[in-house]
Amino acid sequence: MNAQVAIVTFGSALVSYDGVGKSVWDMLSDRHLGEGVELIDGDVVALRTFLGLKEFHGAIIIDALDAGKEEGAIIRLSEKELLGEAEDERPLVSLHDMSVVGALRMLRRVEWELPDEIIFVGVQIGVNKDGLPFYPTFDMEALLIVIDNE
Repeated sequence: MNAQVAIVTFGSALVSYDGVGKSVWDMLSDRHLGEGVELIDGDVVALRTFLGLKEFHGAIIIDALDAGKEEGAIIRLSEKELLGEAEDERPLVSLHDMSVVGALRMLRRVEWELPDEIIFVGVQIGVNKDGLPFYPTFDMEALLIVIDNE
């Protein structure tokens, strides 16, 4: 394996609020990411995707989330912060086959080999007046700068 870092996008354009990962995938798939970087489409299957990351030294996970911030806010969390934040009663990360947090916790508990460093970059979903989530408008260039700085 030549890639040292995986950029993993999660999400589905078919779900009203969960197209963030797909948008980032579309933007990055046409770019040269540099030596040692591989782009992975995690779709909505967090557990299976994480199982395939054991050969990478680092991973940047991109997904929609609800952290109670301003709609479209870009939020960077370390794995420790992500797992700590998720102890709150409401789910911090959108749910897929298993949440990103649930998959990470389970794999760490069984000591599955994962990248040494996992960084989460999320985009705060919007919520309409009826309390229903929706895909937020966000600054793609700002998100790409956060990724480039990792």
